[in-house]
Amino acid sequence: MNRKEISGKDIICIPIDLRLFIEIAASKPRLSYKKLLHILRQNYDGEYRKETFDETYPTAEIYFIVDGIDELSGNPLHVQALSRLLENLIKFGNILVTCRTRDFEYVFAPHLDPVLFDEILRIKEWEVDTEFTEFVQKLAKADLFINGTFLQQVKNSTTLRTLVSRPLHARMLTYVSKSDIKKFADLSQLYVRYLHKYARVVDANLLKENCLRKAETHLLWRELAWFAFQKDLFVHDKIPLTNVSEYLINMQGIRPTCVSRLLQPLFNFTQVFHSTQLQFIHYSFFEYLVAEHMAYALDRNFISNATDIYIYFAKDMTPEIRHHLMRIINRTKTSGFGKWLAKGYFAINEAAPNPARRKVANNLLVYILGRLTNEDVSNEIRHLLEIEEDAFLRTCLYWGLSAAKGIDGVKEYMEVLRTNAKMRSLNQGYLLYYYSDLDRSKDPPYLDDDPSRSWANTKLRTLQFMAEPSYHTRVPLGRRIIDLYTFYDFCIFRSEQILPDEENILATNVLGILEIEIKDKVIIKRLQEMHQQVVG
Repeated sequence: MNRKEISGKDIICIPIDLRLFIEIAASKPRLSYKKLLHILRQNYDGEYRKETFDETYPTAEIYFIVDGIDELSGNPLHVQALSRLLENLIKFGNILVTCRTRDFEYVFAPHLDPVLFDEILRIKEWEVDTEFTEFVQKLAKADLFINGTFLQQVKNSTTLRTLVSRPLHARMLTYVSKSDIKKFADLSQLYVRYLHKYARVVDANLLKENCLRKAETHLLWRELAWFAFQKDLFVHDKIPLTNVSEYLINMQGIRPTCVSRLLQPLFNFTQVFHSTQLQFIHYSFFEYLVAEHMAYALDRNFISNATDIYIYFAKDMTPEIRHHLMRIINRTKTSGFGKWLAKGYFAINEAAPNPARRKVANNLLVYILGRLTNEDVSNEIRHLLEIEEDAFLRTCLYWGLSAAKGIDGVKEYMEVLRTNAKMRSLNQGYLLYYYSDLDRSKDPPYLDDDPSRSWANTKLRTLQFMAEPSYHTRVPLGRRIIDLYTFYDFCIFRSEQILPDEENILATNVLGILEIEIKDKVIIKRLQEMHQQVVG
């Protein structure tokens, strides 16, 4: 506990141990000050004395530090209880909550009232000319860096400058600096190069110790990530060592004495009561490895023309996994992959055990199908639209069609949304689910049927997406039309007017460019009318 005296009044920072409070918050809607004080005095060695804590209400300026809420993410009851806990704590003092961005946006935000927070702060990104340059100079000074042209190569490349804005990626890039980094086209190429090089170092040690018969560490890590993903092994952000050990020993033939040597480079070992748990040294490694496994599995089936692929689509994937997956597929797959994948839609219809799982699986398949860059699959998507009767999957297919060549399908979808209230609700719900303003753990369909429901994540992420300098060159024309139409529709449904800086993004980076590119006056007129509705 950190305490200091300011203007005659104590300012007290109290770390909140979630293990002590979350179960109470889960079972009781209200945490009294008396109960709060009792827990603190019981578990913090009597630090909270009477002179600074009145028995009925705090007399000091209190700051509650709520750290590690990421560890609650695997338990839906605890996720919901966190909101109640924070609402209780804020009655007695200020709160500071720390969380990884991914977990906050995709797990907690749908359950937290935005008014709880005055400010959301992010760790500042690195800039090439300052933080990154200083980092490289420190490596060179320690004789850990020998590529003299590396820094200039990064400065000369837009892609590389973007990559090193995050310290993790900067460290990864310096680790593979002897590679031809000018060929790195995206983040996923950095991950594959880094993990392969890292795994080769581990291979050398394990081969020397007779723990492996061949260099296969990267493959084992990939298989292990997929095993954890499919079996839902994560408890909060940790995986039981027992399950992983049994898998490696029984399924991969690793000697028991070698299991730890294989795992230590990729995981931190932590003790939770009497159980040893594994935590990826960085969660993004798990996301990349799952995506790589999926891409390779689909490639094997494509080569053999096998369409029995439901097993790979049975579980939904986070946006990060999906993004890695699409980068790998679009970099490696040849023409014909999309037509083969479309056949898998029918195979999933047969293999899925119930309608809800069919929706989950074919939603993911259509996501991939609509984002292939090496071939035009608009005919395949149109054929699926003609025969699909489920409204949720029709929504998915329309989004897939919006990314294909031409805008006829987009014009058709805009008319559907204008005249069909259910399809409008599904269209908006589709984004609320994707950006986690709706609970991603629930089965589809996802509906935006309550104008009072928050769309904070969806709004922020969509605006960030549209504001990117490369948005109008990287994103297909049809998709940009639907992005804008849907954003306007969210505002109209909620009778919400946009702010001047939001209007600037929409008018300058999206609508203004669409007005030049689109020759169809009906589409442009409709978008302009919607724009006027939301700017007031």
